[in-house]
Amino acid sequence: MALLDERKKCDVLLREMLPSEIGGFAKVLHTADPKTVMLFLNNVYTSFDRILASFDVYKVETIKDSYMVVSGIPIRNGDLHAQEICALAIALLKAYEGLETVFEDTSLRAGVHSGMCAAGVVGQKVPRYCLFGDTVNTASRILTNGADGKIHLSQNAARLLSGSSRYKVQERGLIEVKGKGQLQTFWLVVSPA
Repeated sequence: MALLDERKKCDVLLREMLPSEIGGFAKVLHTADPKTVMLFLNNVYTSFDRILASFDVYKVETIKDSYMVVSGIPIRNGDLHAQEICALAIALLKAYEGLETVFEDTSLRAGVHSGMCAAGVVGQKVPRYCLFGDTVNTASRILTNGADGKIHLSQNAARLLSGSSRYKVQERGLIEVKGKGQLQTFWLVVSPA
């Protein structure tokens, strides 16, 4: 019964997504040996996992060079999820810049979007907590249309930050997003360390 109650709570949620990926990774992937790639990703993701403990976020998954984090799931935190995700994104960018890596021509980029999604545990043999819905797809599209070393925001994410004096956003303008048409997007202004 408790599982069903939790499933009902997670079925439809308003939450923030942060997919991030390593820009330039696809280029180096073709020239590097698999062991070097594995050690590199392990170093990056181990560093990121340590950083996550300082924020109200939940790591959903890592696939290749992509790292997806959400805030407000499974424990709701109201509109604070936008601020938590952006604070984390800034911390991850700074951490990546400080990492020693064999892949010098890479950088981190992040995309942030907020919206409705469904969440729950799927599978029996290797159960996974997964997120589904257009919000997940839009977050991914915001990421891929971003730029290396920057945090790209959807209009929904930027709107949630507008009440905070802690964050400054800069309008990027309309961009063409596959499957979405024209979207108004923004950059999160990150102060130098």
